Amino acid sequence: MSSSNTPKSRKHGKEERDQGPSKKLKKDYIAINRSIETQLDQLAGTSTTGIRNAPRTVKIVEFAEARAFEINAMNEALERSRQAKNIKASQSLPSHLRRRAASHNVKRLPVRLREKAREEMEQNNTKPKPASRRKKRYPGTLTEEYTRRQATKRWLETHIWHTKRMKMIEIWGYRLAEHPSEKSIKASYRASSHLSIIHDASYFGWIKLTGEATALIFLLNSVTDPTSPSVGSERYLNGQRHYSNYLYAYAKYPTDLVAPIDLIWQPKLDDDVTRKILIWIHPSAFEEALQILNDAIEHLGLKKAITLENLQNEFLMFELTGPRSTALLQTVLNVCEELTQSEKHQFNAPRINLESNKAWKALRDLRTSASLPPGVVLGLTIHDPRLSFPNKVPPRSNAISDVSHQELIQILANWPNEVALSDIWDDGKRKCLKENKISDGDLNKRRSANLIPGQKLEPLPEDAKIPILLIQRGIIGLQNRQFPSEYPNGWNIVIPSGWGMSLWKSFIFAGAWVGGLRERHNHHFEAGLSCFPYDFPGTKAFHIHALSEKAKAEDSYRKHPPAKRPNYTKLQVPFPFETPFENLLGLSTAVPDEALQESEKPAVEQTWILQGDKNLELLRNPMTDSNQLHELHQKLTTHFIEKMILRVKTFNDDGFMINLSKALVRVRITLRPRGVVSSNAIIYKADKKSLNFWANKQLNSKKSQYNYSVGSEDESAEVNRIPPASDIIGYITTGQYSFHQGHGFAIGCCSLTMVHNLLQSHTVDRGAKGSNNFVLVRKTTSSCCKLATLDLLT
Repeated sequence: MSSSNTPKSRKHGKEERDQGPSKKLKKDYIAINRSIETQLDQLAGTSTTGIRNAPRTVKIVEFAEARAFEINAMNEALERSRQAKNIKASQSLPSHLRRRAASHNVKRLPVRLREKAREEMEQNNTKPKPASRRKKRYPGTLTEEYTRRQATKRWLETHIWHTKRMKMIEIWGYRLAEHPSEKSIKASYRASSHLSIIHDASYFGWIKLTGEATALIFLLNSVTDPTSPSVGSERYLNGQRHYSNYLYAYAKYPTDLVAPIDLIWQPKLDDDVTRKILIWIHPSAFEEALQILNDAIEHLGLKKAITLENLQNEFLMFELTGPRSTALLQTVLNVCEELTQSEKHQFNAPRINLESNKAWKALRDLRTSASLPPGVVLGLTIHDPRLSFPNKVPPRSNAISDVSHQELIQILANWPNEVALSDIWDDGKRKCLKENKISDGDLNKRRSANLIPGQKLEPLPEDAKIPILLIQRGIIGLQNRQFPSEYPNGWNIVIPSGWGMSLWKSFIFAGAWVGGLRERHNHHFEAGLSCFPYDFPGTKAFHIHALSEKAKAEDSYRKHPPAKRPNYTKLQVPFPFETPFENLLGLSTAVPDEALQESEKPAVEQTWILQGDKNLELLRNPMTDSNQLHELHQKLTTHFIEKMILRVKTFNDDGFMINLSKALVRVRITLRPRGVVSSNAIIYKADKKSLNFWANKQLNSKKSQYNYSVGSEDESAEVNRIPPASDIIGYITTGQYSFHQGHGFAIGCCSLTMVHNLLQSHTVDRGAKGSNNFVLVRKTTSSCCKLATLDLLT
């Protein structure tokens, strides 16, 4: 084979490929940039006689000046060569020292290259690497970061603990825990029914009223439900019982409901005429309640007689629910005994209530707080819980000594007086207690000095002694065997601000289960009680909550394709994401023009709720007049006027009117025999034919275990599957499966006039025991109705 046809070697081919056009141009470009310009190049073409005849001797200064051009040119050539190569600071390192993260973190480079790397990052607009977690956790940095996060919402003192373990939401101006990070609510139900569950309710707003007792009673009687016991009753006036009522706009009862309120009187000290009342209100209605109280003080001319203080940041409150709540409190609370002589002479020395200590000691074997007189208050002074942390609740023992048993019976039969006295009412002592709190570091140093590790610290005179209030949440007259007594009869513990986390950890390590807003709402539901603001239509708080839930439901609905979501037009549900009580009662939903003056705006009728045992008793009683609704209207009007005249001395009954057609009544819905309904479900009235139709449907179900007396198939066949809109009497506000009852259960609101007609008509009983008031309930996502019974919620 000729040499011309001989294949080229690999080495020769590689050299030829390296000498390609792009490679050659690059080499030329680098060679040009590496060349150093000389003065002879500039003098080329001129006479060089003087240069050839240069003298043999050299003068240093003149020589350096003559070569200055070449030196500068060399420096410029080096710089051009460096820029031509485009080598960055990180690329100038040997390969074994290069790190990928070095391009964003200059501290990973040697010190000699860090300045150059910073300049390169500025030229390329490279974002520097964020600070490390260790730097973020510095105390100063952490405080600034937490302050920044609370710009638009407030945190509770236990916020950091909750964020690591629970689902957090922004609501009512706070960042609150909604529920634990578990997938089921059943664990929380078990804890509340067998152990103890704790909820941080420190988001409630606090108001203190100061003045003479007559002025305070006059004020609160004008803005609360007059059909309920007065705040001036003897059982509440001495401060030994907790008082609950509903707050209304001044002299506007029964309309213009604001929110439920709870309060306690400060126990009377000696012959002091000035009294104090501490009120706590739900945060969704706190600002409105504050405005209502200020307006009432102005209307009644009590500005000089009553002082109103906003103590929203002064108190914390924990709610404990469950049969082991009392045992939990007995374990965690280390009650202070009588002070020594040196402690009595200290500045702001605490006051020890020995009567309260004796009563609390007698309750050590109490099985359930439901056995106590409803709403009792105990004022205790406890040692710093961090001194004896942690504790564990001992297992329940069925053996109770005869002495303890007799003490318990004696104190339950004769509840002592003067057990509610506490220093928590003293503003100065609360402030001193917060400012002089011993740090955890100092306590740890004291622990390290113990000979036996883990030994509890002995209280010293300089250790904090914390005043607290224990409030039993019992409701007078609430006796219903269908619902558990533990849920409405738990404990509320009120403590000064600044001590929340110290006491919270003790409860958790002692064995308390933690609940959020969902668990608190569920406690009310299992007890068959309405929960604010979820079950209070007609209030501003409920309106805001309904709009929020509607927006969430609509957003979730739009995320699904049409084939994977309910067709509400076909289901004949015009309001699937809300409870349209205004539409049910025929009220206008138009928003008034803001440009109009208050006097020019048309009067807008509002939805109101008929509540109270005495009022509902009038609704239940049979009417003798042929016009039953007119008779009910007269009875309620007379009853309201009599109560208002007794409570509000300035009340004028000339223009007093109530419109029953715009009223709602709260009801309990129990499904028969099975099934579950959710919020926004529709409640229908049921005639004989529709009851027969749906009873036959459930009787033919394979899982039906109930035997209803039903009509013929011909009668049931004539009934429409979806009842008409004219049969709607109300809507469900809270509905789900009840773990305690073992079946579906719901709380809702219905039109007062329609419920009155239902109660007076005595619907025929279909076999269910205990109630004749049958209704039909339909979920918004279903065309099937479920048979249910309706009861008034007291």
